[in-house]
Amino acid sequence: ILLGAKLDNTKKVVIVEDVMTAGTSIYETAPILKAQGDVEISGLVISVDRMEKGRGEKSAQSEIKEAFGITTYPIVTMVVEYLYNREINGTIYIDDNIKVAIEEYYQKYGV
Repeated sequence: ILLGAKLDNTKKVVIVEDVMTAGTSIYETAPILKAQGDVEISGLVISVDRMEKGRGEKSAQSEIKEAFGITTYPIVTMVVEYLYNREINGTIYIDDNIKVAIEEYYQKYGV
């Protein structure tokens, strides 16, 4: 989703994404937008930041900032510690086994 407004002959755009993993869609979208002329990408709003590595060892958010100068604004991040062994409506969603699996996943892909 693109939200835009024209100010001083520059089209200011905010990109809204559902999920950010490695930032692939931004690497595809940002050059297309910038090639349209006077377009400034003012920000990237993401509903869920999976807090994973981008193309290298840095976070996808850091790499997007370095590559395109775009600041990201995540609405929800994965908060494992908050949910760990916390009962919600009678159910524990992140128990010891799930937490170990998440930690192993982040050792491989996370930042």
